[in-house]
Amino acid sequence: MLDTLVDLGYLTTQRNLDAPRNAPYRYGMADPALRFQAAVVSRYRSELATSNPRAVWVAYVERQIDQYMGLVFERVAEQAYHRLRERQDLPMVEQWGRWEGTDRAGTPREIDRAR
Repeated sequence: MLDTLVDLGYLTTQRNLDAPRNAPYRYGMADPALRFQAAVVSRYRSELATSNPRAVWVAYVERQIDQYMGLVFERVAEQAYHRLRERQDLPMVEQWGRWEGTDRAGTPREIDRAR
């Protein structure tokens, strides 16, 4: 079922770059508006129904929006790269991806990479 949703463009698959072949994939919603609906609107449905939407934004959404928009920006950057690559004489990119994990101190890290 998941493969069908990926084929239809509703879900995306990701795993760390250079991960072993048996590393699990992570699935995510492909459409940014649908992701926002699931992550924010559905999550705070009760508060939105009973409170001022601006107050809900300030109390809950505002502190999370940078993390949400970071993923959106990464997709916009990749799309712009493909559109402008030939015109700007940019190098070919074989694979876009990221690495997520912890550093030696145990701090969570994410590194975006194209190769």
